[in-house]
Amino acid sequence: MVASGGQEAFDFFFAKYQLPDENDNGRDILKSMACAREPDVIQQLLQKTLESNSSGGFRKKDGWHVITYIIDTPLSYGRTALLPFLSKNFDVVVNEIGNGHSAVISGFLYDLARFFVLQSNELR
Repeated sequence: MVASGGQEAFDFFFAKYQLPDENDNGRDILKSMACAREPDVIQQLLQKTLESNSSGGFRKKDGWHVITYIIDTPLSYGRTALLPFLSKNFDVVVNEIGNGHSAVISGFLYDLARFFVLQSNELR
């Protein structure tokens, strides 16, 4: 739905994600949000991975999941924005998502490389 619904669908799913009784469905909601196609919505999604839940972002434990879901979605829109985002926000990503460990960046890059290798193998 977010893939075709734009900002309105993103806002709907984000509001749903923030509901306390949606903790069990939170990951499914995040997977839906990772399918965004519009550049502004993708940037908003990525930015929320760096913001605390109390500041209008994702729960701390979910920032990593959002980026992983963006990598794994069959749609390329989020992946296109991901490398510039990681480069621009390297220190914040390390501190906020990686809890001070830069290995989180190499993990994302490994996941991206794995995705592209699998895609390449499917094309053969």
